[in-house]
Amino acid sequence: MTKKFLDLSGKIDPLLAEILHLISDISAQNNIQFFIVGATARDIFFELLHKIKSRRATLDLDLGIHVAAWCSYESLLIKLTESGHFRRSNIPHRLHYYKEKYPVDIVPFGEISKADGTITWPDKERMSTLGFMDAFNDCYQVKFAENSNITVPVASPAGLIIMKLISWSEAKSRAEKDAQDLELIFSHYQDLFENSTRLFDYPVIFESVQFDVQRAGAVLAGKDVTVILKDENAKEVISKILRNETRENITSQLAIDMMTKNRLNENEYEERLQQIFDFKTGFYL
Repeated sequence: MTKKFLDLSGKIDPLLAEILHLISDISAQNNIQFFIVGATARDIFFELLHKIKSRRATLDLDLGIHVAAWCSYESLLIKLTESGHFRRSNIPHRLHYYKEKYPVDIVPFGEISKADGTITWPDKERMSTLGFMDAFNDCYQVKFAENSNITVPVASPAGLIIMKLISWSEAKSRAEKDAQDLELIFSHYQDLFENSTRLFDYPVIFESVQFDVQRAGAVLAGKDVTVILKDENAKEVISKILRNETRENITSQLAIDMMTKNRLNENEYEERLQQIFDFKTGFYL
């Protein structure tokens, strides 16, 4: 796992920090690694670090845990509930933090997954975790509390792009949410960390977008994703998405799902489609 450190002590909801430290302690006792994914990771990078509103608030915590077998996954959930702080729900992967009924979704990935990245829950429902391992290997280690040395891995923006692109293609029930998160990342990638400075190391990127900084950020996002994407199956899924969504004489469903205003707004559609093309440019750069 990549070691990139962020200190956000005192900057997040104390309740969330409390939950994360409880899960960190219990996971460490069971030799299980996890990382923050989904909306929680999105909000950490955009709302906390850069004061950019994500347009939809998250009310839960999404985690991926790295395990080899279902017995390890179930053991962790049992330990969490036995702590007295969490209780099970009628959703297999969801716990509630008992004090505030705060939902915590915990999805296993790693050796537990099949070759195609899917897992099959005990109730036979299938779920894809394709791309999770690459995202896990590009985490930021984030400190959340001043009185603790505990750090929690959080999926990087590039890792989030991988997971959300794949999720968009496979989970139609949440396609618009995934696509609008992608729009947020593409629109502000140049603002994250040192990306605005990094862009000057790639004059070819600026030239490819006629020196438009925001578009250059989307190209850089594509390049960064390519660097961390090692899983050939995940790479092929994303390549197929980009091929399909940028074909001539077709309407891009991804661009439509990325739109946040009136769906009849042709100008916004063209802007979202351009973001996909720019990301694709970086992906193959």
